[in-house]
This record gives sequence, structure tokens and C-alpha cells, in this order.
Amino acid sequence: MKNLLLIVLVFISLKSFAQKEPTVLYIYGKRVMNAETYDDFKRHMRIKLGEDGLQVNFKIYKEVSRNDSVIRHFKYSTKKADPGFHYFEYLKVGKPLPDLALQQLNGKIMHLSDLKGKPIVLNFWHTRCYPCIKEMPQLNVIKEHYANSVHFLAVTDDGPDKVNAFLQAHEFNFTHIVKADDFTDTCGILSVPKFFYIDKHGNFMESGRGVGFIKGEDGKLRMGSDAHIRGAIEDLLKE
Repeated sequence: MKNLLLIVLVFISLKSFAQKEPTVLYIYGKRVMNAETYDDFKRHMRIKLGEDGLQVNFKIYKEVSRNDSVIRHFKYSTKKADPGFHYFEYLKVGKPLPDLALQQLNGKIMHLSDLKGKPIVLNFWHTRCYPCIKEMPQLNVIKEHYANSVHFLAVTDDGPDKVNAFLQAHEFNFTHIVKADDFTDTCGILSVPKFFYIDKHGNFMESGRGVGFIKGEDGKLRMGSDAHIRGAIEDLLKE
């Protein structure tokens, strides 16, 4: 009986070990980064080079899988943006964004062009963004109010496993787009939260900030008004 119990315990331990998520590392030249450092590096380069009017694109060109890790080698390239495009060439009012393939949380692929006929609100965020997390209850209320008239997409560079784990602890009722590195790079997202507003014809109309914090009379920070988000949506619905 003792031997049988020991075998069961060993089997459970081996199964748990086998199901453990592999460590993901990113390599640029001789520099090795974990996922969080890689995200920070991308945002730093977008800000630094974006100030010079450059669009920055990151690409994973080699991936090596091992028993307990995934090694991703990456590189980045820059492209001079047209001065009339807010540093990034695709953000021109009245023109569509690139119709890249977007991966949903369930693994299915969609395109912005699939959603023509209704306005679209794009919320760029990531799972480690504190302001993003704090504004989610207000965003859920907005989504519920306009759900029949507007498509709401939450766009992040984070992968599906990380987003699924996040959603176990936080309610966020948008349609989730994950692993959107190419799309966020193309859109020139330098910081989050960030909102893009797309009209029913698929044209980019404006960008905006998140809800944000305000300081109360007691000196403490609290979430501000979402009136500017609602106002942008109402403008889209007048089109």
C-alpha cells in the first residue's frame, strides 16, 4: 500500500512539473531579457525613437524551445514616419489603420475590416499597467451601455496565457486581442492606457487617454471622469 501511494505521489509530481509553463527569454545581441524586461525595452525604444519621428518595429526571427524554456531572438528596425502622421504614418484622421491579422483570446483570427458597420473603440493596455486595471470597472459600464452600437476591443502585447490568468482575478468585458506586437508597433503605441476611435467605415478618427487619476480634497488619488471617452463615442455615433 505504501509503495502504491508513493507511485501515485510521484506521478502527480511529474504531471504537475510537465504542465508548468516554460520560462520565456528574449535575446537581442548579447542581452538576455525576461518577458517584463522585453516589454519595458520595447516601450523605451518606442518613446526614445518616436520623439525623433521614427516608427519602430520589433520582430522575433528565431525561436528555440527546450524542456523548461523558450528562447526568442529578436531584432528591431526603424522607419522614418511622414511628419503629418503624429510621428507614425498610419495615424491619419479619416484613413483606415493597417488591416493586420489580430489574434483573439480564443485563438481565432479577426481583422478590423470584419467590424465595419459599427464604430470601434480600441483600448491598448497590458496586464502590468496599474492605471489600466483601475479604469476597468468604468470601461465595463461604458461597454455595457454602448454594446449594441459599438465594438470594444482590448489590445495587448501579452500572450493568451497571461491574459487568461489576469481575467481570473479581474473583470474586463471587452473582446480581447492578444500577442498584438506587430499591430501596436504599427500604431506607434508609446504608453498605455491608450484609446483609438474608429468610425463605422473603418477610418481612424482620433486617439485619447484613459480615465486617469485626479487628486481629491484629501490629497489622495482616485479615478477621474470617463466623460471624454463617452464623448468620443457619441461623436462616432453621429457619423
